[in-house]
Amino acid sequence: MPARNAARWLGGTLESIAAQSYPSYEVILVDDASTDGTAAIARAWSGPLRLVRGPGRGIVAALEAGRAALLPQTDLIARMDADDLMAPERLALQVAALEREPRLSVVASRVQLLRDFDEAVAAPLAHPGAAAGDGMGRYVDWLNTIDSPESVAREMFVESPVCHPAVMIRRTALDDVDGYEDHPWTEDYDLWLRLHLAGHTFRVLPEVLHVWRDHGARTTRTDPRCAPERFSVLKAYYLVRRYGRELRIWGAGRDGRRLARALQAEGASITAFYDVDPKKIGRLCRGAPVHSYEALRGPGDGPPIVTAVGIPEARALIREALDQRGYAEGRDYVCAA
Repeated sequence: MPARNAARWLGGTLESIAAQSYPSYEVILVDDASTDGTAAIARAWSGPLRLVRGPGRGIVAALEAGRAALLPQTDLIARMDADDLMAPERLALQVAALEREPRLSVVASRVQLLRDFDEAVAAPLAHPGAAAGDGMGRYVDWLNTIDSPESVAREMFVESPVCHPAVMIRRTALDDVDGYEDHPWTEDYDLWLRLHLAGHTFRVLPEVLHVWRDHGARTTRTDPRCAPERFSVLKAYYLVRRYGRELRIWGAGRDGRRLARALQAEGASITAFYDVDPKKIGRLCRGAPVHSYEALRGPGDGPPIVTAVGIPEARALIREALDQRGYAEGRDYVCAA
């Protein structure tokens, strides 16, 4: 659990951990250069807690400091944030799931969003691409529809398909991909994509086991790595490594153009766009022709297709159209918006 200036919330977080029905755990709290009472609250807690001094270089370095502090016999790691809450049965249910299914590397849960938002605090902190309105609520609603390993894999490039502080992960899986990496994008989504490409399996439990506090100082709202453009760059980086450098894109609108720009920056060649808008069909987009989706004939007619239409209802229709033509998701096409 990395923590920086979390004194406002840490007491409640530790109380939720103390209420766990699973008896065998240790909290490794990485105090990452806090200037408030975070460390004092951690020292005063009566539970099994080890306080680690973080290097003060951000969350990736703090998480890696926590990983380095693991005891040799530790084989399961539960992530937690210092401003969130966990249900009493969280650890027990996640341990049971990993024991029951040896093929699983990561087990998450459904989450509940707790509003703790002060617009006056949020405004000066927010990065230019910070989600506005109820974007976080829509994201959590979508997140809570994902359950099976197949659905996690299917949604992997759409958005981050699991909530980072709600996961339990095998230490061997985290070690397999060399832990957390520091990039110009978020460390959690980066980790999921590296695990996915390495063949690791995820599951999301149907129970709500994590309370995700939404407040103005949250990293999602303040860190430039969470801006929409960074997500496109992140997806492009791993799309070319999974699907190759020749690609087609369904969607010549804003999302498609943004992703195409990021893919081309990664050295990808976009051979064609497909769309349903007659105003776009027949034109050039990012140097490639825009065709009607009706021109798609079936598997083997060209490079993999990356769909880049962010409206959920449209994404479902695109999947249906591609499936009807015999394309296999994950092989012939992937949804990335």
